[in-house]
Amino acid sequence: MSEITKIKDDIQHLNNQLISYYSSFQRLSEECLKIRTNSQEINIITENIKLKQKIEDFRDATSNGSLVWKIENFTQKWNDARSGRQISIESPLFYSSPTGYKMCARLHMYGDADAYGTHMSMFLVLLKGEYDAILTWPFNFRVTFCLFDQTGQGYHIVDSFDPDTTSPSVQRPNSNMNTAGGIPKFCPLAFIEPSENYYVRDDTMFINIKVNFNDEIKVLLPYTVQDNPGLPIHIQDTIRLKRMKQCQQLQEKRDAETKCNDREILARSLIHQSL
Repeated sequence: MSEITKIKDDIQHLNNQLISYYSSFQRLSEECLKIRTNSQEINIITENIKLKQKIEDFRDATSNGSLVWKIENFTQKWNDARSGRQISIESPLFYSSPTGYKMCARLHMYGDADAYGTHMSMFLVLLKGEYDAILTWPFNFRVTFCLFDQTGQGYHIVDSFDPDTTSPSVQRPNSNMNTAGGIPKFCPLAFIEPSENYYVRDDTMFINIKVNFNDEIKVLLPYTVQDNPGLPIHIQDTIRLKRMKQCQQLQEKRDAETKCNDREILARSLIHQSL
């Protein structure tokens, strides 16, 4: 009997050990699960922080009233516009300042209304923003569109418009998005229809949208055709101003030479008459 008792005791001891090991295993499993859950939460938080930073960086980069819009898959979008499947596309949002007007551009690749089938139509759209209550309305700033020549020859297509302050398109938005306002006949379709043209390369087109906040920028508009969009906005404006002054100086020199020549011609004429 003693041997049987001993065996029973050994079995009981083993059972107790198994129970203890199982309990330890469960605790370890729970700890591992907690660690894995915490790790996943940390990864999610880290990704959210990175995403928020990207959003902030993007907003900072598009909060100066200017946007370079990269339009990829041009051929597909062109065919969609021409067939009527999707007559217009919209740019990413951009802002006049971190607390300013909220905007986007709208492009009708195959034209809008009277320009349909003859010109690309380019518009600006104002959207409801969180700072609208402290902004000045109606929106009354000149807007410039520039379709970039990608051959490096500088044949950019540049045009601008001054908003009609009586139009609903520039009043404070009551809905999510105002009606669009802009340039119906921005670019003749004949300029972009050929497979080899200045403005579409690698099935991609670039358009710059810029809000001009002062009169000096309006004066500089003719000098934007040689802009390098890779430079900061204030540097571009400085270069335009320098370019404008150089052109003015050259024109003044030409005017002075013309006046001098006119005086010489007049003097010769008087001498000839006196003889």
